[in-house]
Amino acid sequence: MNKENLYTQLKSLLIAMLELDEEKAKEINEKTKLIDNLGMSSVEALEFLVLIEKEYSIIIEDEDLDSDLFKDIKTLGEYLEKRLF
Repeated sequence: MNKENLYTQLKSLLIAMLELDEEKAKEINEKTKLIDNLGMSSVEALEFLVLIEKEYSIIIEDEDLDSDLFKDIKTLGEYLEKRLF
C-alpha cells in the first residue's frame, strides 16, 4: 500500500460505513469535512475509528483522539501516514 492508495481506501471505507449514495460519494475528496460535509455523528466517528484500527491493524492512542483528527480526510490520512509508513 502506498500513500495515494491510503486516501482511496479511506474514502471507500467511509462510503461503505455511511452507506453514501453514488452522487454523495463522488463529492468526497481529501478536503471533505467528515462532520460538517458528511454529517458524521460522534457515534459514527467512533465506529469509523474502530473500522480504521481493524483495517490497518493499529491502535489510535487516546491522546491522539480529538476533533482535529476527524477534521477531514486529509488530516486523518496524514495521521495514518505517520503511523503506517
